[in-house]
Amino acid sequence: MNKGIEIARGKTKVLYEVPGQPAQLVVAQTDQISAGDGARRHEIAGKGRLAAQTTARVFRLLNLCGLPTHYLNGGEDDDDNEMVVRRCNMIPLEVVTRGVAAGSFVKRNPAVSRGVLLVPRVVEFFLKDDANHDPLIGPDQIVAQNLAAPQEVAAMTEMARLTFDILAHAWRRRDVMLVDLKIEFGRLASGENQGQLVIADVIDNENVRGEQAAITTNLAVARRVRHTMTESGARTPEELPLADDHISEVKKRLEPPKRTRRLKGSAA
Repeated sequence: MNKGIEIARGKTKVLYEVPGQPAQLVVAQTDQISAGDGARRHEIAGKGRLAAQTTARVFRLLNLCGLPTHYLNGGEDDDDNEMVVRRCNMIPLEVVTRGVAAGSFVKRNPAVSRGVLLVPRVVEFFLKDDANHDPLIGPDQIVAQNLAAPQEVAAMTEMARLTFDILAHAWRRRDVMLVDLKIEFGRLASGENQGQLVIADVIDNENVRGEQAAITTNLAVARRVRHTMTESGARTPEELPLADDHISEVKKRLEPPKRTRRLKGSAA
């Protein structure tokens, strides 16, 4: 991919200029992974390839669904872990959408049990500040600190929820339940739509927390239904084998390879 000088380097990616295209950048994904606000780093061979593919395909899906992103092209096998995006002025916020109670959300809300479905989706904002561990920040504080206008906060909230629902549907087709999702936003730096709010940065395995829980949830529900049928007597004995068959079928889907597909993301 034709790229110019390096202009920025992050924890897991590198940004380059595009010769003759000042409104565009090349984003190169590396094999680096990080945790603990960048305090712990490691390298996994092939991680950059998977991250680039995931990001490109997620952004293409969002574009097809009508959501504005900075993605233009690239990210596939012959693109050397690189994609072309529109240059943005990033908003220093991480926007986390939660569909299932987990992580720091449960710690901050002890009355909510881990694993509870959150309807409507909960959207939270975190200020990008490694030194202070990306603290939670409210909409009023975002506006007061001139990080974003009230209408932009509302737009980010709505786009974050839509993004979660689109990806939750896509992940569900792979028997993965999307737990939470972190995305970032920027404003287009130049061009006809200069200043437009778009979904930016990357969306890969480090942004997503998911579990192959759709199947295990089905098993738990099936067992609960059978227990209710037995205890209440509301169903005839002839119906119990049907419940048993359903439990057996779900259990078969959980048999080897017994590898739980968990996308352990950076959403706190």
